[in-house]
Amino acid sequence: MREFWTIRGWGFVAGACVLVFAGHMFYGANTNALSMLFSSSAYILCAFAFALTFRAESAEFLHHHRSLGLLFLFIIVAGFLQLTPYGIGGPHPLWMNVDGPAAVTVDRDATIRALLQFGGLGSVFLFGAALANDTRRARFVFSLLMVAIAVYSVWAFTTFMLAPGTIYGTVQPFFHSRLAASFLSANSAATLFGTFSVLAAAEFVQAIKYRGQQAGSRATVIEGKLRRAVLPGLALVFTMTCLALTASRAGIAVSTAALFILVGWELLATNRQRISWRVPASVFMIFAGVLIAITILSGELAIDRYGSLASNFIGRIDIFEAHWAAFLAAPWSGYGLGTFATVNQLVQVSENWQELNFIGAVHNVFIQALEEAGVVIGTAIFTLVGLILFKIFRGVGRRRRMALRLRAILVVSFIFIGHGITDFALEVPSIALYWSLLLGIGAGLAAPRASKHAGR
Repeated sequence: MREFWTIRGWGFVAGACVLVFAGHMFYGANTNALSMLFSSSAYILCAFAFALTFRAESAEFLHHHRSLGLLFLFIIVAGFLQLTPYGIGGPHPLWMNVDGPAAVTVDRDATIRALLQFGGLGSVFLFGAALANDTRRARFVFSLLMVAIAVYSVWAFTTFMLAPGTIYGTVQPFFHSRLAASFLSANSAATLFGTFSVLAAAEFVQAIKYRGQQAGSRATVIEGKLRRAVLPGLALVFTMTCLALTASRAGIAVSTAALFILVGWELLATNRQRISWRVPASVFMIFAGVLIAITILSGELAIDRYGSLASNFIGRIDIFEAHWAAFLAAPWSGYGLGTFATVNQLVQVSENWQELNFIGAVHNVFIQALEEAGVVIGTAIFTLVGLILFKIFRGVGRRRRMALRLRAILVVSFIFIGHGITDFALEVPSIALYWSLLLGIGAGLAAPRASKHAGR
């Protein structure tokens, strides 16, 4: 295997982080043109990385995880069949009123874009798995992510304090009193900052647990802990503050639960390993104190918004009912990947127009996936994600030194899925790329160690 510590290796790993955060900065790459631009960039980056550096690692990963590759291939093939009349469930009746060849999808262009995006996600996932084949590379990625998270969170907080309700000097179309960072939705920002908080918390705990060299003095060990804890500690405070300022009720609730799950899981793991519980317990108390302080200082708007929970929930129910009915009308075939906008126009009536006319997603990743993909492709997508998470979970017991980071990736996935039940962050291209990269890193770390550089 090629050595990592080369300019080329550094460049590819840094390029992946730059790609993800550049997407975040460009409104989440949440337009057709930007999503295609960043998907194309992902293809190019991964193609060069596989050809020049990670060819052996990616081939090794696919060899040991053929089930993931076969599921991904099935989804791609079935998705392309939606562009024809021969896909699952047959052509949609809408095409009977249109001149030209029929298809399963109601919008060929949207389905082609969705397939290209899905391929980009798969490329980034494989890239993450290949680079995590070497533990040193994985540690470098987490360090680089921590720098990017800290910088982005400080920027988001500062710009919100200086010019609330604006993005790059332009008035936000929605959420004028809530922090949205570089996104058009404060709820999407909440999902992102929630996951940032979990990663920062994991790195903070990792720093506190640092023991240094066996021969080092107590002062040396403490100095090492403090030096390693500064950046993740700073990132944790700012990410949690930004999370509170998004005033996203579900985002704050799910992210808070995730943080306590992470620290509680670490406490249980520490007790099983018969290591002193005092370090994780003290960290647990620090998290609780920081969370309470931030909520008091920054969370007034979020607390006020919980008072309107019932009325907003009714609006969500109207959206869910309309699109669930659409799914039941074509359960096997779906309407085509990426066709939400077209379907949303088809299901609007006078009773639900007020709720449906301005939305860009169903606000439930499961309903939207089933509506667009149908039962067969949708089940394959859910199975693929579930299998990846299961492999990462199994890796927690296999990787002693990287176990905390693997737990963090699982807890981050809990945020994406949990908040995805009531919102649409995973429909934002840059956020989907970010999760794919984390899942790839997790799957690569969890894989059995065959490399001489793998380590524990």
